[in-house]
Amino acid sequence: MGKIKISQFRKILLSRQKIGLDSMCFLYQFTDHPQYEPLTNIVFELLEENKIQAVTSTISLVEVFVRAEKAK
Repeated sequence: MGKIKISQFRKILLSRQKIGLDSMCFLYQFTDHPQYEPLTNIVFELLEENKIQAVTSTISLVEVFVRAEKAK
């Protein structure tokens, strides 16, 4: 996939009824990843504004907490 602009990414998200979030989405957000954090900001902003819905798995949650525990 080629590069897309942040505004295009936002439009794509808004066109979906529900998205699935992998553990990396959370980890990029929590660690302020320089490349992906701008994208995860959009995801979480749209979720907070109830403009999109998301699901994740128990495995994703466990992965996030395990990495946080290891990092202390």
